[in-house]
Amino acid sequence: MFIIKKQIAQPTVVTHCAKATLERNGAPRLIVAKNNIIETYSTENDMLYREQQFVFAGKITGLAVWKGEGKDRLVLSFEEAKLSVVEYSEDSCDIEPHTLHFYEKEEYKTPFPYGSYLLPQLRGDGSTFLYRVYEKHFAVLTPNTTGHLCSSVHPFSSVSERFNTVYDFVLLTGHSVPVAAVLFDSEATPDHSQMLERTKKIAFVEIDTEKREFANTVIVDQVPTAAMFLHSVDGMDGVLSFSDDSIDYVLFGSIQLTILLSKTLREPTSKTIDKTEENVSLIGSRVTRHEDGKHILVTGNGSVYVLGFVLNGRRLLTITLEKVLDGVSANSLCSIGPHLFAGSSAGESVLARIEHGSSRVVSQLPSWGQIGSMILCKPHQKTKHSESRLEMALTTKHAEKNNFYLIKNTIAPLTLAEMGQTADEVWAVDEGLALIRSDKKTFLLRTQKGKQGSVDKREMDGVTVGFVRLSLGTEKIFAQVCTDTVQFFDKKLVSIFQASLETDREIKEVSNTETHLSLLDTDKRLIVVQIEPREESLTMTECLKLEQVDACCLFWDRTEPAEGNRVAVVQGSKLTILSLDKKQIVFEDCLFGETPPLLVHNRPRLELEEQSADTHSITVLSTDKTVHILETKRDGRTTLYTKRRTLFQKNTSPELELLALAVSGTPRKTTFLENIFGLPCLFLTGDAPFLFLFPKTQAEPYVVPVCSAAICAVSYARRNTFYAVDSQKTLRLCFVEEQQIENGWLIRKTHLDGQTLHAAYNIVSSTITAATQTSAVSQLHLLETETLAVIDTHSFDPAERITDLKTITLNTNQTEKGKKPFVLCTTTVLDPDAISLKTAIYLFDIVDIVYDPLNPKKIFRLKQLHRERVKGAVTAMCGVAGFLVTAQTTKTIIYSLEEDGLTPSGFCDIAVCGLSVSSIKNYILYGDYVRGLFWLAFQEDPPRLRLLGKTDACFGSGLTEFAIDGACLSLVSFGCDCVVRTYLYAPESVLSAEGEKLLPQTAFRTSSPVSSVFRIASKQHDRHSVVYSTEDGSIEVLLPVDESLFRRLRLLALRNQSFFPGYCGMTHGRSFLNVEQAPHSEHDQGNSVLVADDLFPFAFLSAVHQKALADKIEMAREDLFGDLAALCEEFVFLLAK
Repeated sequence: MFIIKKQIAQPTVVTHCAKATLERNGAPRLIVAKNNIIETYSTENDMLYREQQFVFAGKITGLAVWKGEGKDRLVLSFEEAKLSVVEYSEDSCDIEPHTLHFYEKEEYKTPFPYGSYLLPQLRGDGSTFLYRVYEKHFAVLTPNTTGHLCSSVHPFSSVSERFNTVYDFVLLTGHSVPVAAVLFDSEATPDHSQMLERTKKIAFVEIDTEKREFANTVIVDQVPTAAMFLHSVDGMDGVLSFSDDSIDYVLFGSIQLTILLSKTLREPTSKTIDKTEENVSLIGSRVTRHEDGKHILVTGNGSVYVLGFVLNGRRLLTITLEKVLDGVSANSLCSIGPHLFAGSSAGESVLARIEHGSSRVVSQLPSWGQIGSMILCKPHQKTKHSESRLEMALTTKHAEKNNFYLIKNTIAPLTLAEMGQTADEVWAVDEGLALIRSDKKTFLLRTQKGKQGSVDKREMDGVTVGFVRLSLGTEKIFAQVCTDTVQFFDKKLVSIFQASLETDREIKEVSNTETHLSLLDTDKRLIVVQIEPREESLTMTECLKLEQVDACCLFWDRTEPAEGNRVAVVQGSKLTILSLDKKQIVFEDCLFGETPPLLVHNRPRLELEEQSADTHSITVLSTDKTVHILETKRDGRTTLYTKRRTLFQKNTSPELELLALAVSGTPRKTTFLENIFGLPCLFLTGDAPFLFLFPKTQAEPYVVPVCSAAICAVSYARRNTFYAVDSQKTLRLCFVEEQQIENGWLIRKTHLDGQTLHAAYNIVSSTITAATQTSAVSQLHLLETETLAVIDTHSFDPAERITDLKTITLNTNQTEKGKKPFVLCTTTVLDPDAISLKTAIYLFDIVDIVYDPLNPKKIFRLKQLHRERVKGAVTAMCGVAGFLVTAQTTKTIIYSLEEDGLTPSGFCDIAVCGLSVSSIKNYILYGDYVRGLFWLAFQEDPPRLRLLGKTDACFGSGLTEFAIDGACLSLVSFGCDCVVRTYLYAPESVLSAEGEKLLPQTAFRTSSPVSSVFRIASKQHDRHSVVYSTEDGSIEVLLPVDESLFRRLRLLALRNQSFFPGYCGMTHGRSFLNVEQAPHSEHDQGNSVLVADDLFPFAFLSAVHQKALADKIEMAREDLFGDLAALCEEFVFLLAK
């Protein structure tokens, strides 16, 4: 089987952050790293505003800043033993490599102990950097005379023979030569679980910057056992060592240990902190230096303190803590201006303003953090008036900030109510008022309030090109623009004035402000007229006339309240903004190269924020699949127009890629919609319509597929409502349900008390069952899918803990079909005095209750049917042929549902410890913690399991699922070592020993451990794709494809690398996978998987480059577009933002 891998949701967990000045003499920017993504943010007006995003083909393990004159560079380390220095180019608005460093020699490659990937890898002080190469080497990097970083690698033994495991290292500041403080262990640490228990030491090491090697070393043995990280304090020759409940200060001066103070943690009242009394936990703490010189401590329980130091010369007397904030979770910290950014892996990262006596959180970075579980909630189902959609539920892995998400793949429910009219074009005029053009005739429609689909129809004279609303003082008037005339109406739609247009060509485009009209004819001639009242009539005065205009738009600039009428004009590759009141050019620039744009439109950048009412942006969508943004800002009495960066050149959204393919073919029409979800947006018509939503917090718009039906024309009516004309020329009124937008997804979100461990969906009742756990009790919550309201709750005994939750269809005589879905839950009793584990399996039914006969809406409740006590922990369960299959320690047991409860019917003893079981028809895939995969067949009468095959290699198999491509079935294992493996059961192959061995197909690495997985039918129903989530917050999909299509796309991916070189020397997405080659495989496993992000850059090339690339692989350009369009439609169909 051949697979294409696509990331459909980017990581949300913030792993690193820093402050850097990327543009020469520009303002500092917040740099945020999320696994393989770097994002830049501005913090103006107490708000996080995302400006740019850069996607790397590698996992970022370290981030440091190289300070320079005027601008800084970023130093990035990667999981593949690579380190790169990058700088921002203001010309290309992109980052470019400065120097590359590779540390992949075999002598450096020491295996990592389990959990050591959690330890830091890169530290710097702005000019000198220390990088941990694999497990037993240090690389020292310093700048040379030519302005490049040079490095040399040294084993730990060259620093000290006592070095073994390094937990943390920092560079001290304020010395004539760089000094590094290293927290280490003299003995090897087998795994991460023992790190807190080992005795640790601190070494102070001088670094010779010229030779790039280590010099003098002093080792301090008196370090607390639980110490896990260090922090350097400016102005003091030492480091702070953080342990469980104390801060120890280790002082260092002139390579001599002068003083050691312990347990000096004090409140401002000099009272010694008692951990149990004051609840100050230093586990998981982070420290950073604030702009005012103070040091900020964020503890593991979310409290923010300002550290104070009482000194006597160089002697530290006391460390004081002043609490300034609560409820801040952080695994990385950065201070920028008066703000403190706390990057979190548990949920929303926050921006806090730290001020004496008034510290507060001012902005949040939306994030669902680590994904705990993900379930498929609703399959594709179409109704008469609503668009089909896919829903899934996410749970987060955090007890304090636990949210439950319901994600939808469109802006559905999109109600397309037929109005009983046919139309070619539509213009929304006013509340309940629309103008349509049909068969060269124009009709005015007025919708009657309270009567959906009931309209009054009135025929208008002329062939209408546009219908707009103007405001002259307090009076509202309407203008009907025909091919050669303009007709004006009052608010009662009575004709008050008509004027002829002085043009020999037909008008094709119309835009307006409150007092001006722009008219663009088919000969690219632009005329702008001003409308003024005169007694009981109007006057229309020409104020601007231009030739060779490709696109234009009128807008009102709020930064000029007295003279704000502007027109944006595109002539070839040049964009010009003119003031209609002052008759002068206010901005001019070349943006588009050789391709003219399709549309120019203005939008308020933050129209809902009063403090940002003086800021505007102009958005331009061009035919080269590029969006350019110009931002206007008032500076005193002058309006400044600033060129923003080019968008969509490197984007991983499947909707955007499909959009790029569509734009490359037939042109589409773009319409501005003022208020969808409270945001301005652009609607792109066509066979697969798209919506561009412009959020308040970032420069890039969200791209959302609207529906699968073709939409030819739209017009904005009111909030979340617009008119649409479909491909059958049917006029519809579209309502968009109010929803939240987070991480580019349309969601519903609710908060559940405690940590949500598992979730299960019941398709019969359309309800979700969620398992939560607090320190006091474990509970099951029944949630309504539409509102996520909790409609019922079941509580367990205080000592019981939920271990698994599934919805499984079992054989029963309660229904005519003989089967019914039940909710099954397994629990374990926490009893330290018990000799063996006490485990129970609960069986719940979701019953419906009707309280009011006049209101037939069903109300559902959880009903406990049975509770079965079993021996041994139940680690996984699934259903097969109406029976329950459980993994209980070394046994796999089959249960049948009888009148008196669940009855064991058979078992199979094959494994060491089963972690997952999944079924398809009468077959079971069993994942073992030690011995890999087992492929079992189920016999119903009598119930028993038979071993068909197993993997030859031993590995820890976590979650399991199936990928289906017609008659080909692949067994997918998500390993405990972050490796995804696929196997084939092929008894006809000589390598399989008559089927006893499962044949390996593909193996590749994921960025983080996989937390949940489900299978979903693709657009071609004989194929089933696998969707899985990882603990860094990303969601990915594995799509099976035909071998012929795969091989064509593989040639394209290889050729794309020459046109789109990757950042930091990593040329393509496959380098991120770190594909492993299993022995004795029938084909190269690395050639069986492709990364979709390596394919779609082809759509962003110019037509000349596209043809040249297609010729090199001996294919037609149109055929490549067809392959990419088919592939992208599969991804959008499966799961789109």
